Amino acid sequence: MQLRAFFFLFFIAFVLSAIAGDYTGVWEGYFYLRSKKHKINVRIEVIQKENWVRAVIATRGYENNTTYGCEYSVHGWFENNNLTLAKENVKDAFAITSNDCGSFKHIKLSLNLKDSTNTAKGRWVWADDSEEVFVIKRMNTAVSESAKEEINEVSRTKYITIGNQKPIKQSYVPDTKKIGQLKVDYRKIVITVSSVIKDTTASLSAWVNGKALVKDFNLASSDLIIKLEEITPVNRLIFLNSSDTGKQLDVKISFQQGMKRKVWVTAIEALGDVLLELIYNDDLYRDEFSGFGQDQL
Repeated sequence: MQLRAFFFLFFIAFVLSAIAGDYTGVWEGYFYLRSKKHKINVRIEVIQKENWVRAVIATRGYENNTTYGCEYSVHGWFENNNLTLAKENVKDAFAITSNDCGSFKHIKLSLNLKDSTNTAKGRWVWADDSEEVFVIKRMNTAVSESAKEEINEVSRTKYITIGNQKPIKQSYVPDTKKIGQLKVDYRKIVITVSSVIKDTTASLSAWVNGKALVKDFNLASSDLIIKLEEITPVNRLIFLNSSDTGKQLDVKISFQQGMKRKVWVTAIEALGDVLLELIYNDDLYRDEFSGFGQDQL
Protein backbone atom coordinates (compact mmCIF):
# COMPACT_ATOMS: atom_id res chain seq x y z
CA MET A 1 0.00 0.00 0.00
CA GLN A 2 2.82 2.39 0.90
CA LEU A 3 4.62 1.53 -2.34
CA ARG A 4 1.47 2.26 -4.34
CA ALA A 5 1.07 5.62 -2.58
CA PHE A 6 4.73 6.44 -3.30
CA PHE A 7 4.33 5.78 -7.04
CA PHE A 8 1.11 7.81 -7.08
CA LEU A 9 2.83 10.82 -5.49
CA PHE A 10 5.80 10.41 -7.84
CA PHE A 11 3.44 10.37 -10.82
CA ILE A 12 1.64 13.53 -9.62
CA ALA A 13 4.97 15.33 -9.11
CA PHE A 14 6.12 14.26 -12.58
CA VAL A 15 2.91 15.50 -14.22
CA LEU A 16 3.05 18.86 -12.44
CA SER A 17 6.69 19.40 -13.39
CA ALA A 18 5.93 18.46 -16.99
CA ILE A 19 3.03 20.91 -17.13
CA ALA A 20 5.02 23.81 -15.71
CA GLY A 21 8.13 22.94 -17.71
CA ASP A 22 11.75 23.80 -17.03
CA TYR A 23 12.87 27.07 -18.60
CA THR A 24 16.41 27.10 -17.20
CA GLY A 25 18.95 28.13 -19.82
CA VAL A 26 19.67 30.69 -22.53
CA TRP A 27 16.83 31.54 -24.93
CA GLU A 28 17.09 33.62 -28.10
CA GLY A 29 14.57 34.93 -30.60
CA TYR A 30 13.38 38.11 -32.28
CA PHE A 31 10.32 40.13 -33.18
CA TYR A 32 9.53 43.12 -35.38
CA LEU A 33 8.23 46.36 -33.94
CA ARG A 34 4.75 47.47 -34.90
CA SER A 35 6.14 49.33 -37.92
CA LYS A 36 7.46 45.94 -39.16
CA LYS A 37 10.65 47.72 -40.19
CA HIS A 38 12.84 47.25 -37.13
CA LYS A 39 13.96 43.83 -35.95
CA ILE A 40 14.54 43.41 -32.21
CA ASN A 41 16.71 40.50 -31.07
CA VAL A 42 15.86 39.08 -27.64
CA ARG A 43 18.10 37.05 -25.33
CA ILE A 44 16.77 35.65 -22.04
CA GLU A 45 18.88 33.85 -19.43
CA VAL A 46 16.66 32.00 -16.96
CA ILE A 47 17.32 30.23 -13.67
CA GLN A 48 14.37 28.16 -12.42
CA LYS A 49 14.14 26.22 -9.17
CA GLU A 50 10.67 24.63 -9.13
CA ASN A 51 8.33 27.67 -9.15
CA TRP A 52 11.08 30.17 -8.26
CA VAL A 53 12.14 31.95 -11.46
CA ARG A 54 14.61 34.77 -12.06
CA ALA A 55 16.05 36.00 -15.35
CA VAL A 56 17.91 38.73 -17.19
CA ILE A 57 16.65 39.96 -20.57
CA ALA A 58 18.70 41.75 -23.23
CA THR A 59 17.35 43.31 -26.43
CA ARG A 60 19.27 44.66 -29.42
CA GLY A 61 18.13 46.55 -32.50
CA TYR A 62 19.90 48.35 -35.35
CA GLU A 63 18.88 51.65 -36.93
CA ASN A 64 20.74 54.45 -38.74
CA ASN A 65 24.10 52.65 -38.35
CA THR A 66 23.57 52.48 -34.58
CA THR A 67 23.03 49.47 -32.33
CA TYR A 68 20.62 50.14 -29.47
CA GLY A 69 19.03 48.03 -26.76
CA CYS A 70 17.94 47.46 -23.18
CA GLU A 71 18.76 45.09 -20.34
CA TYR A 72 16.32 44.11 -17.61
CA SER A 73 16.16 42.20 -14.35
CA VAL A 74 12.92 40.20 -14.16
CA HIS A 75 11.15 37.74 -11.88
CA GLY A 76 8.68 35.09 -12.97
CA TRP A 77 5.67 33.04 -11.96
CA PHE A 78 3.49 30.36 -13.55
CA GLU A 79 -0.12 30.96 -14.56
CA ASN A 80 -2.23 28.51 -16.60
CA ASN A 81 0.92 26.54 -17.53
CA ASN A 82 2.54 29.71 -18.93
CA LEU A 83 5.56 31.53 -17.54
CA THR A 84 5.29 35.29 -17.03
CA LEU A 85 8.55 37.27 -16.70
CA ALA A 86 7.79 40.71 -15.24
CA LYS A 87 10.18 43.66 -15.27
CA GLU A 88 11.73 44.56 -11.92
CA ASN A 89 14.06 47.27 -13.17
CA VAL A 90 15.96 48.53 -16.21
CA LYS A 91 19.59 47.50 -15.69
CA ASP A 92 21.05 49.35 -18.66
CA ALA A 93 20.15 51.23 -21.84
CA PHE A 94 22.29 51.52 -24.98
CA ALA A 95 21.80 54.40 -27.46
CA ILE A 96 18.25 54.72 -26.10
CA THR A 97 16.72 56.35 -23.02
CA SER A 98 15.85 54.43 -19.86
CA ASN A 99 12.30 55.75 -20.20
CA ASP A 100 12.00 54.09 -23.62
CA CYS A 101 13.32 50.84 -22.14
CA GLY A 102 10.79 51.22 -19.33
CA SER A 103 7.91 50.86 -21.80
CA PHE A 104 8.42 47.08 -21.57
CA LYS A 105 5.99 45.42 -19.12
CA HIS A 106 6.42 41.64 -19.21
CA ILE A 107 6.89 38.54 -21.37
CA LYS A 108 4.58 35.53 -21.46
CA LEU A 109 6.18 32.23 -22.52
CA SER A 110 4.59 28.85 -23.25
CA LEU A 111 6.57 25.75 -24.20
CA ASN A 112 5.84 24.31 -27.63
CA LEU A 113 4.23 20.90 -27.05
CA LYS A 114 5.86 19.49 -30.20
CA ASP A 115 9.32 20.47 -29.00
CA SER A 116 8.83 21.19 -25.31
CA THR A 117 12.53 21.27 -24.46
CA ASN A 118 13.86 23.75 -27.00
CA THR A 119 11.10 26.02 -28.34
CA ALA A 120 8.63 28.39 -26.68
CA LYS A 121 6.01 30.80 -27.96
CA GLY A 122 6.42 34.30 -26.62
CA ARG A 123 4.35 37.45 -26.19
CA TRP A 124 6.27 40.66 -25.54
CA VAL A 125 3.84 42.98 -23.73
CA TRP A 126 4.31 46.76 -23.63
CA ALA A 127 3.10 49.17 -20.95
CA ASP A 128 0.00 49.99 -23.05
CA ASP A 129 -0.79 46.22 -23.17
CA SER A 130 -0.05 45.95 -26.89
CA GLU A 131 1.85 42.78 -27.82
CA GLU A 132 4.54 41.45 -30.14
CA VAL A 133 4.30 37.70 -30.85
CA PHE A 134 7.49 35.74 -31.48
CA VAL A 135 9.15 32.32 -31.18
CA ILE A 136 12.13 31.80 -28.92
CA LYS A 137 14.56 28.86 -28.88
CA ARG A 138 16.75 27.47 -26.13
CA MET A 139 20.38 27.79 -27.19
CA ASN A 140 21.95 26.41 -24.01
CA THR A 141 20.73 24.67 -20.86
CA ALA A 142 23.13 26.65 -18.64
CA VAL A 143 23.28 30.41 -18.14
CA SER A 144 26.45 32.49 -18.30
CA GLU A 145 28.44 33.20 -15.14
CA SER A 146 27.73 36.94 -15.44
CA ALA A 147 23.98 36.33 -15.64
CA LYS A 148 24.17 33.92 -12.70
CA GLU A 149 25.91 36.55 -10.56
CA GLU A 150 23.34 39.21 -11.51
CA ILE A 151 20.41 36.90 -10.76
CA ASN A 152 21.89 35.87 -7.41
CA GLU A 153 22.42 39.52 -6.51
CA VAL A 154 18.83 40.42 -7.41
CA SER A 155 17.61 37.45 -5.36
CA ARG A 156 19.19 39.00 -2.26
CA THR A 157 17.75 42.47 -2.77
CA LYS A 158 14.56 44.30 -3.63
CA TYR A 159 14.48 47.48 -5.67
CA ILE A 160 12.15 50.25 -4.56
CA THR A 161 11.63 53.22 -6.89
CA ILE A 162 9.71 56.21 -5.56
CA GLY A 163 9.01 59.06 -7.96
CA ASN A 164 12.14 59.95 -9.91
CA GLN A 165 14.53 58.83 -7.19
CA LYS A 166 17.20 56.24 -7.87
CA PRO A 167 16.38 52.62 -6.95
CA ILE A 168 16.84 51.89 -3.24
CA LYS A 169 17.98 48.41 -2.24
CA GLN A 170 16.34 46.57 0.64
CA SER A 171 17.65 43.25 1.95
CA TYR A 172 15.03 40.53 2.27
CA VAL A 173 14.53 36.81 2.76
CA PRO A 174 14.30 35.11 -0.70
CA ASP A 175 11.81 32.45 0.47
CA THR A 176 8.68 34.58 0.39
CA LYS A 177 5.83 33.09 2.44
CA LYS A 178 2.46 33.01 0.68
CA ILE A 179 -0.35 33.86 3.10
CA GLY A 180 -3.22 33.34 0.69
CA GLN A 181 -4.64 33.26 -2.83
CA LEU A 182 -8.07 34.68 -3.72
CA LYS A 183 -10.14 34.89 -6.88
CA VAL A 184 -11.30 38.44 -7.62
CA ASP A 185 -13.29 40.30 -10.28
CA TYR A 186 -12.71 43.67 -11.99
CA ARG A 187 -14.06 45.90 -9.19
CA LYS A 188 -11.94 48.04 -6.88
CA ILE A 189 -10.08 46.18 -4.13
CA VAL A 190 -9.22 47.66 -0.74
CA ILE A 191 -6.38 46.13 1.28
CA THR A 192 -5.84 47.36 4.85
CA VAL A 193 -2.70 46.47 6.80
CA SER A 194 -2.45 47.16 10.52
CA SER A 195 0.00 46.27 13.27
CA VAL A 196 -1.35 43.72 15.77
CA ILE A 197 0.91 45.08 18.51
CA LYS A 198 1.21 48.86 18.53
CA ASP A 199 4.96 49.28 18.30
CA THR A 200 6.53 52.65 17.47
CA THR A 201 9.15 50.86 15.35
CA ALA A 202 6.64 48.96 13.17
CA SER A 203 7.57 49.71 9.54
CA LEU A 204 6.31 48.12 6.32
CA SER A 205 7.09 48.38 2.59
CA ALA A 206 4.76 47.09 -0.13
CA TRP A 207 4.81 46.18 -3.84
CA VAL A 208 2.20 45.09 -6.36
CA ASN A 209 3.46 43.11 -9.38
CA GLY A 210 6.99 44.37 -8.77
CA LYS A 211 5.96 48.05 -8.56
CA ALA A 212 6.69 49.85 -5.31
CA LEU A 213 3.62 51.20 -3.53
CA VAL A 214 5.13 52.51 -0.31
CA LYS A 215 8.49 52.43 1.49
CA ASP A 216 8.99 52.23 5.27
CA PHE A 217 5.38 53.06 6.12
CA ASN A 218 4.94 53.70 9.86
CA LEU A 219 2.19 51.32 11.01
CA ALA A 220 2.40 52.74 14.53
CA SER A 221 0.86 56.03 13.41
CA SER A 222 -1.90 54.69 11.13
CA ASP A 223 -3.09 51.72 9.11
CA LEU A 224 -1.83 51.25 5.56
CA ILE A 225 -4.73 51.36 3.07
CA ILE A 226 -4.11 50.20 -0.51
CA LYS A 227 -6.74 50.70 -3.21
CA LEU A 228 -6.34 48.61 -6.37
CA GLU A 229 -8.44 49.91 -9.25
CA GLU A 230 -6.59 48.30 -12.19
CA ILE A 231 -7.05 44.56 -11.73
CA THR A 232 -4.63 42.43 -13.78
CA PRO A 233 -4.88 38.66 -14.43
CA VAL A 234 -2.50 38.01 -11.52
CA ASN A 235 -2.05 40.62 -8.76
CA ARG A 236 0.93 39.78 -6.52
CA LEU A 237 1.15 41.92 -3.37
CA ILE A 238 4.35 41.63 -1.35
CA PHE A 239 4.67 43.10 2.15
CA LEU A 240 8.18 43.52 3.57
CA ASN A 241 9.05 43.96 7.24
CA SER A 242 11.33 47.01 6.93
CA SER A 243 11.57 47.67 10.67
CA ASP A 244 15.17 48.23 11.75
CA THR A 245 14.82 46.49 15.12
CA GLY A 246 15.56 42.97 13.88
CA LYS A 247 12.25 41.72 15.31
CA GLN A 248 9.29 40.02 13.63
CA LEU A 249 6.29 42.17 12.72
CA ASP A 250 2.79 40.88 13.54
CA VAL A 251 0.24 42.31 11.11
CA LYS A 252 -3.42 41.97 10.20
CA ILE A 253 -4.14 42.13 6.46
CA SER A 254 -7.78 42.75 5.50
CA PHE A 255 -9.23 42.30 2.01
CA GLN A 256 -12.49 43.78 0.71
CA GLN A 257 -14.10 43.71 -2.75
CA GLY A 258 -17.83 44.34 -2.93
CA MET A 259 -19.44 42.10 -0.32
CA LYS A 260 -16.44 39.77 -0.14
CA ARG A 261 -14.14 40.11 2.88
CA LYS A 262 -11.16 38.15 4.15
CA VAL A 263 -8.68 38.68 7.00
CA TRP A 264 -5.22 37.21 7.62
CA VAL A 265 -3.13 37.60 10.77
CA THR A 266 0.49 36.71 10.16
CA ALA A 267 4.01 37.26 11.47
CA ILE A 268 6.62 38.68 9.10
CA GLU A 269 10.15 37.78 10.11
CA ALA A 270 12.84 40.45 10.41
CA LEU A 271 13.65 41.63 6.86
CA GLY A 272 11.25 38.95 5.63
CA ASP A 273 8.24 39.31 3.36
CA VAL A 274 4.86 37.71 2.69
CA LEU A 275 2.90 37.30 -0.54
CA LEU A 276 -0.83 37.68 -1.23
CA GLU A 277 -2.03 36.60 -4.69
CA LEU A 278 -5.28 37.88 -6.20
CA ILE A 279 -6.35 36.00 -9.35
CA TYR A 280 -8.81 37.64 -11.75
CA ASN A 281 -12.03 35.70 -12.49
CA ASP A 282 -14.94 37.72 -13.91
CA ASP A 283 -17.43 34.91 -13.22
CA LEU A 284 -17.37 35.88 -9.54
CA TYR A 285 -19.12 39.20 -10.22
CA ARG A 286 -21.87 37.55 -12.24
CA ASP A 287 -22.35 34.86 -9.57
CA GLU A 288 -22.61 37.45 -6.79
CA PHE A 289 -25.45 39.30 -8.51
CA SER A 290 -27.04 36.45 -10.48
CA GLY A 291 -30.16 36.42 -8.29
CA PHE A 292 -30.38 40.15 -7.63
CA GLY A 293 -33.85 41.60 -8.39
CA GLN A 294 -35.38 38.31 -9.55
CA ASP A 295 -38.01 38.45 -6.80
CA GLN A 296 -39.23 41.73 -8.29
CA LEU A 297 -39.90 40.31 -11.78
